[in-house]
Amino acid sequence: MNFTSAKDHFKVEWILALVLIIFILFKIDAITLPYFWDELGVYSRAALHLHDHGLSLLPKDLPPELSRGHPMLFSFIYGLSFTLFGDTILTGHITTLFISIVFIIALYLIFKDQFQNKYFALAAASIVLIQPIFVAQSVMVLPEVMLALFMILSLYFFSKQKYILYMLFSSAAILVKETAIIIPIVVFTANAIILFARENSLKEIFKLKYFSAFIPLAVFGGFLFIQKQQNGWYFFPYHIEAV
Repeated sequence: MNFTSAKDHFKVEWILALVLIIFILFKIDAITLPYFWDELGVYSRAALHLHDHGLSLLPKDLPPELSRGHPMLFSFIYGLSFTLFGDTILTGHITTLFISIVFIIALYLIFKDQFQNKYFALAAASIVLIQPIFVAQSVMVLPEVMLALFMILSLYFFSKQKYILYMLFSSAAILVKETAIIIPIVVFTANAIILFARENSLKEIFKLKYFSAFIPLAVFGGFLFIQKQQNGWYFFPYHIEAV
């Protein structure tokens, strides 16, 4: 493949790269802004605590007022970034920007694979890129973009019957934020509906491979068990009182 043909072959990828570069330049000023709201109150402080006192995923190693009873993978990843690149606001925001760019690239690749159309994939990724909520959170030290990345990857890998990768990314999503516990229910129910529509039977859904959908719930259950042993409660008491 000569240079010209290679250039034509990857034309859409070059367009995506240009769009991402423009987006990064657009966000340059934002990466120097102070932490705001939950960034300041919880997430950056939790990551900085792990940076200062040792990286860990165990509930006992993060004060409850910082962990709020949540799994600690998000804080661990940002704590690792602070350890590697310095505990500055710049590091926190650039880490999120990097995850945001990876998320957009992952969306493009998934749509390209699913629909076999690069231009459709580019359009879909670009539409997400300009959503106000994504633009706002793309540099903030908040878990939603990382959560979205792990969730879309877990759904994709389950659809491709790559169950080990599904279990890895869906477990990671749950350990970023408990919201992701919906994933096992979604993939199991969706496959039950598909199988019933195709074969007018649900017998296939009870094969062992489909029950791998629920392994991430066991991971979350393990975290709650450890939290009970170390902190004395399963869920953050303040949240329980609020309910």
